[in-house]
Amino acid sequence: MLNTIDIFNYQTIPQLTIELNMGLVIISGESGSGKSVFIQSILWCLGYDGDTQHNDAQVSLSFNLDDTHPVKQWLETNELNSDDCIITRKKLASKRSRFTINHCPVPKSLVAELANHLLDIHGQHHHLSYLKGRRQQIILDNSIPEPTLLIQLTECYQQWIKLGKQIDVMEHFIETKRSSMELITYYIDELNQLNYQANEFDTLLQQQKQVDQHHRLCNTLVHLEQQFMSTNQKPLIHNLHQSQAALEPFHDTDIRVESLQQQIEQISLLIHECIEHTQQIIHTSEPDQSAATTKKRIQEIEAAARKYRCDPDELANQLHDFEEQKRQFDDYQTSLPVLKETYQAVLLDYQTISSKLSRVRKQSASDLSQAVTKVLHDLGMLQAQFSINVTHHPDQTPTVDGLDDISFLFSADSETLRPLSAGISGGELSRLALAIKSCHGEQSHKTLLFDEIDVGTSGHSANLIGQLLGKIGHQSQVISITHQPQVARYAKQHISVERNGKHTQITSLSETGRVSELVRMLSGKTSGPEAVAHAETLLNEIDA
Repeated sequence: MLNTIDIFNYQTIPQLTIELNMGLVIISGESGSGKSVFIQSILWCLGYDGDTQHNDAQVSLSFNLDDTHPVKQWLETNELNSDDCIITRKKLASKRSRFTINHCPVPKSLVAELANHLLDIHGQHHHLSYLKGRRQQIILDNSIPEPTLLIQLTECYQQWIKLGKQIDVMEHFIETKRSSMELITYYIDELNQLNYQANEFDTLLQQQKQVDQHHRLCNTLVHLEQQFMSTNQKPLIHNLHQSQAALEPFHDTDIRVESLQQQIEQISLLIHECIEHTQQIIHTSEPDQSAATTKKRIQEIEAAARKYRCDPDELANQLHDFEEQKRQFDDYQTSLPVLKETYQAVLLDYQTISSKLSRVRKQSASDLSQAVTKVLHDLGMLQAQFSINVTHHPDQTPTVDGLDDISFLFSADSETLRPLSAGISGGELSRLALAIKSCHGEQSHKTLLFDEIDVGTSGHSANLIGQLLGKIGHQSQVISITHQPQVARYAKQHISVERNGKHTQITSLSETGRVSELVRMLSGKTSGPEAVAHAETLLNEIDA
């Protein structure tokens, strides 16, 4: 419900804070007092266009939401604080407006979307939701005696949609993969023959590296052996032995010659050991006989990697991908016929439920049409006729709402019934909405706003309008502008609008104030004892 309205500098309202109650809230005042300005301020805050006159105008609306109100979920979905629901619009010096929801800046479109969940406006200058086919269907469905049919229809429709999407995915996959599946099968066979193992390529490269290192070592050792064995066409040891023999005659000439010979002997022995060690390493480090096989395997893997345009280590994943595509292709081909049979069975169930729902809707449409027409006659529209047309289309594409076209038809003067959008006036549409709400007791989370719904009525018709507004007020908050005391007396809260010079004064009336306002509405500014007694009688009849 709309709990608090704060207005600053909006047209003729300089400043106002007023709290609204649940139930029927009546707004009354003399013509030109500012009732429309008050309502326009509410609509302006909710995103409607309007001339504020003042560049610093600001209006805030605070809504009290219970835990089951759908706006709670809406606020959470839009990442806005769901503890409160405060909408504010401020006109800036640039003549643009700034909108906030719970003090968070938001675009105008988001405020308009939220307003649609909070307020239902009924007036001559506003487009009623009752003109929309979707709204008409909801109104009718709220009156049917078997609501479980709607649940079954929705569940069946959702299952049908889900199956249809699965079929589309399968058919698209099969169609796009059919031409390449033969080639994919060939690739799978080829990669299976390759039999590439995880990390195999790195292992082969390591083996190849070891073979290369062995070849380089052998070449180095052979070169070293040649250095030892060949110096001027003779082995180095032979030359040393010759030098040692040539020094033999000179032992007596110089005592150091013997020492030199011993050193040459030691060098010869050391060189001999080096030659033996070198030959031992060469002979004991024969290359692995699988070197050729390793090289060939590396070439095979590299060729496959180039063909499939991937790294060698990704060949196993490539095989898995091909096998997965083949498996999915085979699975889809197997399960698609079964899925299509299920799809047709669910469609048949949907058509059966929608056909049953259509019959129930037609009976409910007949009952509701008669009840609403009777209320319209009681409201003073003696020639009015209302009818709900339900047309079943069994061959139509399924929708979440069934296979029915639902249309509200109306005639104000017993002429041909026509759709509401084909010429019903705002006042007629407001009374029709009131009649519909009173007949099926539609539960609404919205605040209902009626702008002079009782124009052109008096006496019994006006009193019945008041009764209906009061009845609806037991389920929803209803705000109604009226000039009729027969309507105003049913208010749970009565708000008076007065013009004080250039300013509009808005007051929530006490019981005494209500009597005074009813006196004004009954007899103008005259407030004699008879008028007061009449006003008190009107209120006492309601209390009784």
